[in-house]
Amino acid sequence: MAQAITARLAPTKGTVSTNPRLKLGYYSQHAVDSLPTTRDCSALSHFMQLFDVPEMTARASLGRIGLQGKTASHTTVPNLSGGQKVRLALAIVMYERPNLL
Repeated sequence: MAQAITARLAPTKGTVSTNPRLKLGYYSQHAVDSLPTTRDCSALSHFMQLFDVPEMTARASLGRIGLQGKTASHTTVPNLSGGQKVRLALAIVMYERPNLL
């Protein structure tokens, strides 16, 4: 079903229609694989670069999902735990405030 809603696959029967104003947020099982692997990029700096937002906005978004303080700003993305990487990927999807996740 999710594949049809996101238009990644065509439905085998029927049609899929969505409101043109729908903001769809898609968290794939490979979302963590798309995070940076360089040793000089923290979760905070990656988020700030990705959305071109000030530090306070990025910290607020990451903090809401559980990446706070020095973990967000001083730990490089490759050194985050698996759960912390999932939180970062989820914060990226949720930042644009989708109607459907």
